[in-house]
Order: sequence, then C-alpha cells, then structure tokens
Amino acid sequence: MRTVADEVLRLIARNRNWARSYAIIHNLVRNPRTPVPTVIGTLPRIRTKDLKNLAQNRNVPEATRRQATRLAEARSGSNNPENIWLGKLSEL
Repeated sequence: MRTVADEVLRLIARNRNWARSYAIIHNLVRNPRTPVPTVIGTLPRIRTKDLKNLAQNRNVPEATRRQATRLAEARSGSNNPENIWLGKLSEL
C-alpha cells in the first residue's frame, strides 16, 4: 500500500463530499497516518460497534484508542454514575 501524506488525509476529512461516506470516514480513523486531531474530531460520527473495535486496534495511536474507548463507554452508559446508582438501587 502506498503512503499518503498527512495533509491529504486531513483534506479528505474536511471535504464534505468525501466526509458523507461512512466508509471513507471509518477508514480515515483506522489509518495510523491520519493526524490525531483529525481523528478525534471525526470519532463522534463512528458507530459504537466500530468504536469498540477501534479501541482494540494496536495499529492506531494510543490517543485514538483511548478516545474511542471513552466514546464507546459514554454511549453504552457503563460509566454513567446515574446508571451505577440505579443498578445499586435495584439490588436493594
């Protein structure tokens, strides 16, 4: 596979015509050469299942994995204090 300049990846993420395609956005966040700020700004558009897979992907930067984990947990509500409290209340 040929390498792509960071600036090209950044421009693809900013271009509305390209960014409409989920497949393109998904591949951008999985590309280890995509600049981290670009990936972080794009992660909210990624599906939860794909965020969980991205959090396990050792080919992407650590910052990307951490942010993917945070977003996936926030969406699932596992770290939501209200859900934890409700779970303890139901045990009573």
